Amino acid sequence: MMKQVYFLTLAVLTATVSFAQELSKADSLFADSVMNANYKPGDPGAVLLIAKNGNPVFRKAYGMSNLEFSVPNRPENIFRIGSMSKQFTAVCMLKLAQENKLKLEDDITKYLPAYNTHGRHITIENLLTHTSGIKEFGGNIGFVRRIGVEQSDEDLQNTFMKDSLDFEPGTDWSYSNSGYVLSRMIIEKVSGLPFKTYLQRNIFDPLNMSHSLVGSNDSIVPNYSSGYDPVGNGKFVRSRYFSWTWPNGAGGLLTNVDDLLKWDNALYTDKIVKQEWLEKAWKNYVLPNGQSINYGFGWGSTIYKGIQIIEHGGGIGGFLSDGLRVPSLHLYIALLSNSTIGYPTVLTAAIALHLLGLTLPQPASVYIDKNTLLNYSGVYSLHRPTEYQKYQYFTILNDTLFTQTQGYPKEPLLYISKDFFVTQYHNPYYLFHRNRKGDIISVEYYNLPLRDDGLSQLEFKTNLPLPTEKKAAIIGVDKLNLLKGKYDFGANIFIFITVEGNKIYMKQPGQDKEEIFAEDETLFFSKQTDSKIEFIKNKGLISGMVVINNQKYDGKKVE
Repeated sequence: MMKQVYFLTLAVLTATVSFAQELSKADSLFADSVMNANYKPGDPGAVLLIAKNGNPVFRKAYGMSNLEFSVPNRPENIFRIGSMSKQFTAVCMLKLAQENKLKLEDDITKYLPAYNTHGRHITIENLLTHTSGIKEFGGNIGFVRRIGVEQSDEDLQNTFMKDSLDFEPGTDWSYSNSGYVLSRMIIEKVSGLPFKTYLQRNIFDPLNMSHSLVGSNDSIVPNYSSGYDPVGNGKFVRSRYFSWTWPNGAGGLLTNVDDLLKWDNALYTDKIVKQEWLEKAWKNYVLPNGQSINYGFGWGSTIYKGIQIIEHGGGIGGFLSDGLRVPSLHLYIALLSNSTIGYPTVLTAAIALHLLGLTLPQPASVYIDKNTLLNYSGVYSLHRPTEYQKYQYFTILNDTLFTQTQGYPKEPLLYISKDFFVTQYHNPYYLFHRNRKGDIISVEYYNLPLRDDGLSQLEFKTNLPLPTEKKAAIIGVDKLNLLKGKYDFGANIFIFITVEGNKIYMKQPGQDKEEIFAEDETLFFSKQTDSKIEFIKNKGLISGMVVINNQKYDGKKVE
């Protein structure tokens, strides 16, 4: 999910407590300007809906629905909504609990007896709140290659249940699509119905959501917008093929903004689930140490300046989405996009806060000398390390503190006040903590006001030295030319290696080409992201390449 930061001023809140049946010209112009700045007329676009008291006050489409046939988006178009689907899965589970067909405290093996919990007690509530410790299946080695392969429920479970848990269930938070895939399986087990049938009978039909369905590659969907991914230079390609069996329960729904408004309106009633049960979905789960995770069941929930903001975004196969609700003002904003550019979570929050009359002041940065910055530099252990990504580095260059984790470029931080920094995009914030002696011992980073990434992250400073800059080896052009070509990573993902003069470049999907540097004839590295690139030799010929950043990806040479 995208990160964003906004500052609310409660003093002006009372000035905006009601809306007319349509937005004022100034508010419409603001919403329009936000959308036009992010979605260009000839590119894939989006649909924005703003509703107050259950009625749409702004509903407009932007950009193209289909680039191949020059078809523009329309407000009624249908989009994939990715992880916004989780709120539907969560409400289905709440409905079954309300009917006493299951309990949220039940161990998942009561319904999935073959699932390996590694001897731990994992509850349904843990699945819904991302506190199960079950690994995210999207991070498994080889997942990208298998994304187009149909999966049985047994296949899906075997993808992640053999992995050890990330943490003891209920003690930490880590976003896990795997948990919602298991939730869908439990719903089917308890109800005796396929998930799509249960949704149709219990949510879509009662609410007359006639444009909503569970995704399938067999379905012909009228008014469906095509999904696109950027490939650089302002160009786009159709999103890669994937099997809908992977995200079923976690991100598999298609719908439009009109149906989402029907859904949101129903959440103020007892039509699907009673309010006492729905409140559980919006109540933040609290860890044993007292820390709130800013997440309930299928929604992120933030109380900021006394205002509850409920929100969840999504991203899947060429689509991004976000839905934001402010219950105290019965305000709902839905943004559905058919490309993976733009920041729907940022845009919906910006529009919402504008409509509430709240300003968005930017914190002013303050100069800090290099000697003071040295206190913050160092190697910090990641809150949740992976096999390939264990540390975050804070380094200094030209009186500026930079942060970097492997696989990502360095990012400059702006100094706001003692021990307090923010990125140049004003999100996230970094707050350094000291011990009683005044020494820096940890750094905490978080987003405001929509902490949609769960709990704040706390990373502890280590005594490890910062890595020294790698020196590039000189490799002859004839040997570099052996590496040139097109490498297939599966699911229509390709990386191109080119050679210009005595330099070698890597072009990844959606990115500009980047020069890479040799450690030896087959092992290279990125100065931008500290990623490792290894070319695989087979009988003297280059047969593939492996890219290691925060994960490990392997590709076959095809040209």
